Amino acid sequence: MGSHNYSSSEYEYLVTQPQYSSRLLKSSCLTALSAFSAAKKDLWSCSLVATLVLLTSINYWRHPTMGWRRNMDMLAVAGGLLYHMYLSLSCEVQFYQYLYYALMAKSVFCYFKSITCPNKSISYLWHIGMHAVGNLGTLALYVGLARSLEG
Repeated sequence: MGSHNYSSSEYEYLVTQPQYSSRLLKSSCLTALSAFSAAKKDLWSCSLVATLVLLTSINYWRHPTMGWRRNMDMLAVAGGLLYHMYLSLSCEVQFYQYLYYALMAKSVFCYFKSITCPNKSISYLWHIGMHAVGNLGTLALYVGLARSLEG
């Protein structure tokens, strides 16, 4: 991840300014905690999905422009969400299942606030909130899935 020297014309192509995207890059790295937690609990498919989301997010937020990197990140996140939602159906500990659903709903709420907020200095904070709350949700799900596997 090298640093970029942006000219004023390059700002037109960026989805968000570098001072915000660098913070979003850092917050997207929270997904490493989800990947590590899943691996530690022997939830290898979850760890793989979280790692894919982590890598596509890093690749996107290092220089966030419209295009294939953004599309891949959004596809990985959407696919990961669908996969985790499917797995949540087998979570036998309802507390963690419902906690996961509540946190994912809040994460989706944060995402929509981030894309509808006209003030960039606030919208990126909503997006960071999405990263944080979404990862808390996956961590809760992983605890529930691991307990379900323990019997």
